[in-house]
Amino acid sequence: MIKSLMDWGIHCLEVGNLQGALHSFQQALWLDVNYAEGYLFLGLAQQKLGDPQTAQQSLAKAIALNPQDARFYYYRGELYRQQQAYQQAIADYRQAIALKPDWIEPYSPLGELLFQTNNFSELIPILEALHRAGAGSDTLYFQLGVAYRCTNQMDLAKQNLERVAHLPSAQLELKEIYRQRVMDWHFWMMNDAVRNQAYDLALREVVTPEATVLDIGTGSGLLAMQAARAGAKRVFTCEMEPIIAEMAEKIILRNGYREAIQVITGDSNHLQVPQDIPVQADILVTETFGAWLPAEGALQTIYYARQNLLKPNARIIPCAGVIYVALLESAELHGRYFAGNSSGFDLSWFNHISPYADYKFIGQIGQHKYLLLSEPVPLPRLDFYHAPPRLPELHLEIAITHSGTIHGICSWFDLWLSDRHLITTHPDRSLAHNAPCWGQWVQLLEEPVPVQAGDSKAVKVTHDGCRLV
Repeated sequence: MIKSLMDWGIHCLEVGNLQGALHSFQQALWLDVNYAEGYLFLGLAQQKLGDPQTAQQSLAKAIALNPQDARFYYYRGELYRQQQAYQQAIADYRQAIALKPDWIEPYSPLGELLFQTNNFSELIPILEALHRAGAGSDTLYFQLGVAYRCTNQMDLAKQNLERVAHLPSAQLELKEIYRQRVMDWHFWMMNDAVRNQAYDLALREVVTPEATVLDIGTGSGLLAMQAARAGAKRVFTCEMEPIIAEMAEKIILRNGYREAIQVITGDSNHLQVPQDIPVQADILVTETFGAWLPAEGALQTIYYARQNLLKPNARIIPCAGVIYVALLESAELHGRYFAGNSSGFDLSWFNHISPYADYKFIGQIGQHKYLLLSEPVPLPRLDFYHAPPRLPELHLEIAITHSGTIHGICSWFDLWLSDRHLITTHPDRSLAHNAPCWGQWVQLLEEPVPVQAGDSKAVKVTHDGCRLV
């Protein structure tokens, strides 16, 4: 009798006879007040009749009678979602999945709510389960891409977003990934003719038809292609950022050097011979220098390569470098990042909440009014055939040559790519061998320091930069 009443009620529910369905389910429950299935369908009928509160009560009774049935939680979750009670809905969908992981129905609405509430770490396995179940769609791939981006899994984010790159929203997400992972200075380097020509000439001097070249810091693939064009037998080029490595492979293919160059994605400090590259290299070429020369780990990179990846008599490009330090006056540059007196008021307390505390400016100081208050002081020459992995600590006493106010400590460097080819990041852009892509490095002082010509100032130099003592 109960089965007949339930079957008839379900039929009425399907054809839209909601009162008939309601009556039939009530009759079944009159016969058995502990029939959990009856409360489930009664709740569904009450929901369709626009009585969500009573429907919730019926579904709660179904769960109380049989807390192991995943369907009861799923349908109550659907009811909560319609009422915008999202946290309760999420809890019920979670429970439904916990009870019956292979039932795909709760995954999609749970995924939608997790996306809406920015719960990306939990969203990813839900969407991946839908994908494995064959429920792939533009929405799924887009949401997966966003979730992976927001959990800093950029490679997976890119893979999913590229599947739906025809969507304007996906294009915006991809642009955000590129913004986060591809620094603008890559373009400055690619367009620095002085830098690029100097590297090209240095490579042409040492590359032979039998040479194996290791390029560390692939970027666009430019230096690797220069080595291949110079006639190297084989070029291995290593890039840490997968997005850039992938693009370099495309550029190398486009320029016809795919057979000569192998792009390796990863940290060069983890490469091994022969696991990652088959033989030790005859030539190392790298441009992993920051505006503060050691900032991008060049010393460690070259040191590791010497120890593990190069032949004992390998050539290194560049072969040497010298860092210069000078005391800088530039109220204009300082005023971009710190407050002082204005209109007769002391505004310096605003510096306590400044995001620029301990600020390091990187760029062309020549774009601002400036004066060097000291002669440039060269640090000991770095011979990259023997240089340590970190810059040793130094203490300088810098003589003041012009009276004024110290707003920062400025640094630049010279690089010898070979005995014949030099580039510099000196502030004077008129120098023939000036490579402007780096700019200068300036450690700004929060509190400027007045000085007089003839004074001197102690400066401490470490691997990470310079400070007044």
